[in-house]
Amino acid sequence: MDEKDKRIKELEQQVAELNERIAFLTSKLFGKKTEKTHCLPEDDRQLDLFHLEERNEELENSREISVKSHTKKIRSSSRNIDISNIPVEIVNHMMPEEKCSCPECHTHLVQVANPKIREEVKFVPARLKLIEHHQAVYKCPNCSSSDHSEISKAPMPRSLITHSKVGSPSIVAHIAAMKYVYKVPCYRQESMWKLRGLPLTRQQMSKWMIDVFNNQLLPLYDLLLSELKTQRFLHVDETPYNTLASEKSKTYYWVATSGKFEKRNIAVFTHSDGRSSETARKLLGDFKGYIQTDGYAGYNFLDRTRHLGCLAHVRRYFIDSLKNSSFKESKSFSGEIVKDIDEIFELERNISDKFNDDERLKYRREILLPLMKRVFSKISSVTASVKSSLGKARNYALSHERNILNIFEKGYLELSNNSAERAVKESVMGRKNWLFSSTFEGAQANAVALSLIYTAKLNHLDPEEYLRKVLTEISSIEILDSEMFRKFLPWNIDLT
Repeated sequence: MDEKDKRIKELEQQVAELNERIAFLTSKLFGKKTEKTHCLPEDDRQLDLFHLEERNEELENSREISVKSHTKKIRSSSRNIDISNIPVEIVNHMMPEEKCSCPECHTHLVQVANPKIREEVKFVPARLKLIEHHQAVYKCPNCSSSDHSEISKAPMPRSLITHSKVGSPSIVAHIAAMKYVYKVPCYRQESMWKLRGLPLTRQQMSKWMIDVFNNQLLPLYDLLLSELKTQRFLHVDETPYNTLASEKSKTYYWVATSGKFEKRNIAVFTHSDGRSSETARKLLGDFKGYIQTDGYAGYNFLDRTRHLGCLAHVRRYFIDSLKNSSFKESKSFSGEIVKDIDEIFELERNISDKFNDDERLKYRREILLPLMKRVFSKISSVTASVKSSLGKARNYALSHERNILNIFEKGYLELSNNSAERAVKESVMGRKNWLFSSTFEGAQANAVALSLIYTAKLNHLDPEEYLRKVLTEISSIEILDSEMFRKFLPWNIDLT
């Protein structure tokens, strides 16, 4: 064998060894991760050095460590959904008559049980139905031949929308619920109604909303507002809006809600061309009690009221000063203030619903008031530039300190103005969908509708059922008296 053949044979042997090693390393990279032993070829004992390091690392990583216990929230499944209020329809699955015989002796089978196997909720889609109203006409058979005979007609409800066979209470209530509850504007509903076989236009629907809410349901709105002013404590907030008929770039929706410890759950919206104190005076000028706001100066004219600050707004300013850092891990001054405020809110949640005003006030003065004073003492001790985010947070907190401490005067007051902010989101979400109102009449109709619908929700009523009931009832009233609407208030009405 010459040198050339020897060389080729050596190279082939080296290639075979390399392929063997590559196969081994590949099995280590892509094989099962739970393997603990390392089977190496006899020639590759030197690779044990690498695996020895891996085993050492495994031993180091396998040391025992203590982990803090935590509570895991388990999401509710469909099995835990409450379906007790849904009407029940029983479906009996019976054996067909031709198969109801014994397969052995062909004797007719006798039913011995009918157990319930499962339940399922069925969705019944909405359907349109044309109702023809026929009015019976009567006359006296004895007087029919005389000149004084009179015709009598059976009573029947009037049309909700004059000269409209389509604008029934159920149609109008559904349009209003779609717009104000689910935030589907009229121009989107137009195509939905067309698919159902009813070609309603957005112009028709908008006119109906103005007619119903600005005219026919206005007495009910006025009753809500007068009832709201009898409460001891109110939340107030406002948000910008766009009304094309206005010469100003922004108009405003204002909302006032009752406190959660008041007897009535009420929310009243109103639309205004501006944000001046005139609107607040018109809305709450004769109110006597406590008003909680975000500190807007437009409420300062209400001399007969006691002003309350909002602790959630103080917290929000310090959150903003943290910028991108996490306040839970931050060791900054703002992070400490936020944690202290969170502790106060957490202690507030411990107040039982069974507490009366005096018990609630005693708890707050003994537990929360010392913490609140400590927070404001901390805030006043820090020095920050007026233009910095921390400086703005400090100045806002200290300027509203007095109004926030007023919360500890009565047990029915609240730490934050979140009730009004939740309510005002109804108009904010609506604004994002229907974008604007063309006229002031349309904007005010929105305010009346939001007031009735949101108050119905606060009183645990289905808004669409509530509107349908009210509109059906008022169509049977010939002369609309404001006092007659009192029975239609959400806490007085019977939807059964």
